[in-house]
Amino acid sequence: PGAKADPGSSSDKTFEMPKLRSTPAKAPESNAIGGNASPVPTSAPSAPSATPGVPSKASGVATVDKPAGTVTFSKAELAAMDGSSGIDMERKESYLSPGEFVEVFGMERGVFDAMPLWKRQAAKKKAGLF
Repeated sequence: PGAKADPGSSSDKTFEMPKLRSTPAKAPESNAIGGNASPVPTSAPSAPSATPGVPSKASGVATVDKPAGTVTFSKAELAAMDGSSGIDMERKESYLSPGEFVEVFGMERGVFDAMPLWKRQAAKKKAGLF
């Protein structure tokens, strides 16, 4: 009639958290006041093989061998050019003659250059020179 609970049953057990390993103390970081400066690495980190935006075969950016203002192209020629053409691909509009610039963008170069970047990019996209 008065059955005792089994000492091995789950109702009598209490859960005990497992002991965690202690982590080793961190070395003190250097500060401007207290000293304890950590040693400075003797070797500088190596440069990446391809720096973004810098002309090289690894980066995929072509060298500009025809600076803006030294030569002019028509809008059709500029629209067909790719990165291997030797022009500054981010400034295709600067290779247009003054007359064709006004014809393509409907404004003088100075007015265009004074516009915010987003407006210039939108105008270049509309003209097919982006």
